[in-house]
Amino acid sequence: MKGGIDFMNKCVLGTFAISFSLYSVGFIIGYILSNGMPIGETEWILLGQRTLFFSGVLTLCLYIEYILGRKGIIKD
Repeated sequence: MKGGIDFMNKCVLGTFAISFSLYSVGFIIGYILSNGMPIGETEWILLGQRTLFFSGVLTLCLYIEYILGRKGIIKD
């Protein structure tokens, strides 16, 4: 179980990095297109929100698996 958790933690960190990148790209594109007013590009920001939601759900599932493993309900 330890190896799986390490791999999944890397996946969660990766999805957080991707969502942050999408937010950044959205704000940069929006800033350029709006002639200096940082409004953000809606599609990129929504994609970043969906990715962040996915990584949050994944983190919650990992936390539940960790708790169940500590209580002895899930065996390696």
